[in-house]
Amino acid sequence: MQRRQILITDYKDKICCAYLEGDKPYDLVIQSPEGSPDRVGNVILGRVEHIVKNISAAFVKIGGGLTAYLSLTPDQLKNLRCNDEVLVQVKKAAVKTKNAVLSQRIELVYENSVICLYRDSGGISKKIQDPVQKDRLKKLLEKYSDCPFGLVLRTNAATASDETMIAEIDQGIQTMEAILQRSKTCQAPGLLMEAKPFYLDFIQSYQRQEIDRIVTDMAPVFDFLQKENYPCLEFYEDPAYELKRLFGLEQKIQKALDKNIWLSSGGNLIIEPTEALTVIDVNTGRAVEGKRQAETTFFKINMEAAKESARQIRLRNLSGMILIDFIDMKEEEHERELVFYLKQELAKDKIKCMFIDITKLGLVEITRMKKNKSLREMLIGEAKKQEIGEGSI
Repeated sequence: MQRRQILITDYKDKICCAYLEGDKPYDLVIQSPEGSPDRVGNVILGRVEHIVKNISAAFVKIGGGLTAYLSLTPDQLKNLRCNDEVLVQVKKAAVKTKNAVLSQRIELVYENSVICLYRDSGGISKKIQDPVQKDRLKKLLEKYSDCPFGLVLRTNAATASDETMIAEIDQGIQTMEAILQRSKTCQAPGLLMEAKPFYLDFIQSYQRQEIDRIVTDMAPVFDFLQKENYPCLEFYEDPAYELKRLFGLEQKIQKALDKNIWLSSGGNLIIEPTEALTVIDVNTGRAVEGKRQAETTFFKINMEAAKESARQIRLRNLSGMILIDFIDMKEEEHERELVFYLKQELAKDKIKCMFIDITKLGLVEITRMKKNKSLREMLIGEAKKQEIGEGSI
């Protein structure tokens, strides 16, 4: 089995987090270390700037000269006025011309649990199937029956001790209470709680048993993570050979911006992001010339393309509507196997990614939740400075 690693290092004055299986990257996030009001996870006392009734929404000042979008229910719309103060949390980062997205459903996400502002949210992760663990966690939740907040136990809770869970939940409750207390005296717009470092959120999206090693050459990051008691944490220290050079990080990032991705079968993918959607075109490339068994060749290319497309979607952090144009195949059994395999690969994504259908034109429809900027948008400054060539990772 290939070693599963998380790499945290600097990249062009930013912090880069990469999840790799062997030497292949699957997830990649690059962010500036400086804070910003529109960071995902920030809890803010905002001020309503403008209400748009026909779309049931408001635009809210969140500080730093920024305005974000807040969807409203009919009841909220009736009672809200311009200049009102609202307690909100940033749920989605600003993307291109779209504002950051806010929600009044405040959630504090920890490794094993989530503390929710409203009690209508709560329960145990559906991924926990072990009846013994479910029973143990139900009993633990009963201890918090008088808690004014909602409690959700994440998948990681199945392997966490009761002592660890109780300490984490108690900390979350205290933090939520502190946020509410600060909101009474804070001047809007004002930051009530800054989101945890994005690299911690990146790590916590994986279960501990899914990671063999976390390695960083950044001392502040190492010191912070050491307090989180990650047993597989390592500090890399070799001034003669940088960590990013050891992993070939810069080359991997550059290739993740390429339009053309070659497959080992000789086929290739053409990835075309547009304003409305992303199109992935699967081509035979050099694979078919001189081949007699075209159907078998097409099936082989499509299966490899399915795996690579799922990886590229994660790596580039593509979101919204995604269409994949696989090579046409005559046998229905091959098509069924391809769809089944693609669904399996998409299910490995930490961000919700759904297979929707195959259109009448034979295009595979996929949707993926928009959480952060795409890799191209993270590096838009660098991407504009250079011509994107062809390559593969």
